[in-house]
Amino acid sequence: MFASLAENLIQAVNIVGSIFYGVVLGMFLIGFFMKWIHATAVFIAAIVAQLLVLVLYYTLNIGYLWYNLIGPAACISFAVLIQLWLDRRAQREPA
Repeated sequence: MFASLAENLIQAVNIVGSIFYGVVLGMFLIGFFMKWIHATAVFIAAIVAQLLVLVLYYTLNIGYLWYNLIGPAACISFAVLIQLWLDRRAQREPA
């Protein structure tokens, strides 16, 4: 059904890939380069970043290739912020 909305099948596959692959790339980059970010932060950040990409896709009229940049940038940014928040929260709690 979705493929009928695009001009051709290749464009439809690229649109779907752009929506979902950016966040996956962000998770890979975090796991490879930012070992200090733990799984909980990455998981929450990936969900929030994917929701952001979906909201932007349905509300904005930008080229679908931009989601390949927005997805990883959002995922990495959210993961860093969430991990910093979790670390600060752990420091406040008595041992």
